[in-house]
Amino acid sequence: MINFKNILFNFFLFFFIFVNQSFASTNMCDDVYESLRTNGKNLELFNPPLIDEDRALYGILWDEYLDNSGEFKFVRDKNNNISIFSVAWNSPNYDTIKSEDTISKINDQLVSNLSSDEINNILADYDKLNITIQREVNNEIIELNKEIEKTLLGGYVNVNPTLRINAFKNINIKESEYTINYNLDTYWEDKRFIEIFRNVYENNFGPISEKIEEHKLENPDYSNNYLVSGIWCQLTNDEFLKENLFIWSPDLKFINLVKKDIENSTKEFFFQYEFYPDGEEFVWIKITENAEAIFTSFVDFSTFPFDKHQLEFILADTQSGADILSIGTDQFTEIPITKQIKQKLHEWNIPEDKAFIKSYTHIDTYGSTFEGIKTYFSIERQSGYYVYKVLAPIFLILGICWSIFWLDITRVESRLTVSIVCLLTLIAYNFVIDENIPKLSYMTIMDQIVLSSYVFASIPTLISIYFTFQHQKNGAITFKNEERLRFYGPIIYILVLIFIIFLNVQDNSSTNSFVSGLVNY
Repeated sequence: MINFKNILFNFFLFFFIFVNQSFASTNMCDDVYESLRTNGKNLELFNPPLIDEDRALYGILWDEYLDNSGEFKFVRDKNNNISIFSVAWNSPNYDTIKSEDTISKINDQLVSNLSSDEINNILADYDKLNITIQREVNNEIIELNKEIEKTLLGGYVNVNPTLRINAFKNINIKESEYTINYNLDTYWEDKRFIEIFRNVYENNFGPISEKIEEHKLENPDYSNNYLVSGIWCQLTNDEFLKENLFIWSPDLKFINLVKKDIENSTKEFFFQYEFYPDGEEFVWIKITENAEAIFTSFVDFSTFPFDKHQLEFILADTQSGADILSIGTDQFTEIPITKQIKQKLHEWNIPEDKAFIKSYTHIDTYGSTFEGIKTYFSIERQSGYYVYKVLAPIFLILGICWSIFWLDITRVESRLTVSIVCLLTLIAYNFVIDENIPKLSYMTIMDQIVLSSYVFASIPTLISIYFTFQHQKNGAITFKNEERLRFYGPIIYILVLIFIIFLNVQDNSSTNSFVSGLVNY
């Protein structure tokens, strides 16, 4: 993951420290826009800001996170191995390793025994590495020995999107849709802007070299990671279009978007120029979009009403190919799932406190390949409603249905009345269940329970007719058989239900954690 001068620190510190000096100067930003219009054509700002690396790289984006001390650490699995987030399309290792491969050995050293710093030192010191990867193929983990090497990557632009969910408006799993209000920040670096911003800054505040020296005198214990000063400019979407800047921006789109409320959506553009004590300069461009939209993803109802589903948000650039644009992650990318969001989901539960992120490759209808990123997390149905208001009454109805074997065998009319009324009541419950799921070509757990209940509700009716007929021939034997049915019938029904739930829940990823844990226990 890329960490240019600790981006998180920069964005917030820059705003608070220099709000009076730079942000408030509208005229200074106007000077920037005028210079961009004047020099934009010569600088070819309408083209992607391709980065040509001056050093050989593996072209691998590792799965990392920012720890409490502000340092990046490798994400580890249960075996303490590290994993690969994505591989650059123009890297020679693109066909060797894949996203989500797990690295268990590097140069015959167990990764589980190496710290993040030791791994980073190995990656920096060697131009070639022998690695052992673990890859899932057909639900089995296989080990492969591969060799990876560094190379000078061709020109590319690195874009970092950050999605934030403000609120869930609706979750309509029956239609496989969910509506959220979100913020999407997309930022990237463009070195072509540096000279323009530097000139504007120096025209207003003097040479940046003097500012750096003043900073060092005022802060004897300065760090090169500590921001000196810069410029922050902000434009709404309408203002941006009015300025006629014609600068390149990534065309990130949600692949699984159904509909977006365009009228109530907003978009803003931010330009941030910053320089540091060591003389390094950066220009970051950020687009912030706030909108409400409907998304869709695949839904498996097989374990309904004990089901769990994955909500996905898939972003991909459908304009710049994978050979030009690289979508990465940083300390901003991780989506927190707050208590405020969870509390508004009355029918659903979100077991995790954050969303998960993985690399995504989008292939359009013409076979072109585009870089993407998928953010996802699971929701579990709070199945208490169905347990107490559907399943429990069904069990009670079945109990009443089988109670007819306590009636005198000669009262066949009363027996048939009770059993048939119970059967009709079960049929009515089926309409209640169908309101919550679509018409499916497969059976859910609830369908199997209801169908089994139909069968066990019909058995007393059929047996009562048969026993009435047999009673006229050998009443004593029939009475003994009825005594057995009073106890064995409900027990068999309960065993059938347990078998149905166990058969569907065992090793099924679409089952909520409570029922899955109960069965596995």
